[in-house]
This record gives sequence, structure tokens and C-alpha cells, in this order.
Amino acid sequence: MGRRRWMMGIVLGWCVLMTSPLFAKPPKPDPRSRITVVVCDLAGVVVPVRLEARNEVIRILARAGVDIDWIEAKHVPDPIWTRRCVPQSLQSYFSINIAPRKSDFSTDGPDTMGTAPVRTGPYRLAYVFWDRVENFAKFCRESGRPSSIGMILADVIAHELGHLISGPSHSLSGIMLSVWGYGQCEDSVAGRMIFDRPLAR
Repeated sequence: MGRRRWMMGIVLGWCVLMTSPLFAKPPKPDPRSRITVVVCDLAGVVVPVRLEARNEVIRILARAGVDIDWIEAKHVPDPIWTRRCVPQSLQSYFSINIAPRKSDFSTDGPDTMGTAPVRTGPYRLAYVFWDRVENFAKFCRESGRPSSIGMILADVIAHELGHLISGPSHSLSGIMLSVWGYGQCEDSVAGRMIFDRPLAR
């Protein structure tokens, strides 16, 4: 009788082991976000620089848990800006406008390279100031640091997208630093300008 119970226990235990995977919950996938980014280049940035910036922005955001659908907006003539971008027929998207000059905007700080005035809602908007991006690239070169204007443009765009996704706060390290200097020249060229934590949306 004892031997029969012992054998039954083995059989039941084996059945439990074999069937438990059928009822186990599958592992949850990593939580990732996907956003559409529409880039309006009003500054006439040359194509190789724009392509380098696009690829680097996509890499930086992917590392932070956000995948990007990147759209280059089409242009039409405009009496004020010389040209303007055609609005997209989408339910929501993030707009990055590359403006020729910061002086056309009222923002804090003479060295500000971008601003994110619309951080909520379905159509969020940020500006990147091309003349300030060029100035920072020049600062890096003249200080003897390596410089890539395409990578710097990417870092500024990613920084402003960080504001559009997570709000106005800055960080003590990484790409969301409020003030950039010598260290960011080297980090930019090396691809080390990244978010210090995953982006929440």
C-alpha cells in the first residue's frame, strides 16, 4: 500500500511538471513607446548632416526605450520664413522645427540651442536653433575638442524630444544637462550623449 502511494505521488508530480508550462504566464515584453517625429528644416541644413543627425537621434531614443517614425516635412514658399513646412495629416506627432536663428525667438539664455514651448497634447512642438548649433560646434573646434555638427544637431534634437516626452526638468548628467561645455564636445562625437534613465511617456 505504501509503495502504491509512493508511485502515485511520483506520477502526479510528473504530471504537474509537464502541464505547468501550459498555464504559466508568458514573460512581459519590455515596455517601449513609439512616437512620430516630424522634422521641419527651415535652416537649409545639408542632407549629409541631416542624415547623420536622424540616425543618431533614432539610436539615442531607442536606447532610452522610445522608437521613432521619422518624417521629413515638405516645404512651401512663405513670405516671412522664405519657406514653411506642410502640416501632417496625422492624429498626433512631435514637431521639431530647425530654425535659422535664435534671435527670431524670445527664449532664456544667449547660448540656448533649443526650446520646447508645447510639451502637452497630440501636437507637441520644439525648436532647434541652427545658428546656436553652429556656434557650439565652433566652440568645440576652437577649444581643441573634436566636433561633428551632425552629432551636435542630433544631441540637441534628442534633448528637446526629452522635454516633449518627459517635461521641463533637466538632469545632472547625460544629454539632459542644462548647460553644455567641453565634456559634451567629446561625448557628442563619441556617441556618449545619452539619457541617464529610460524615458517615460
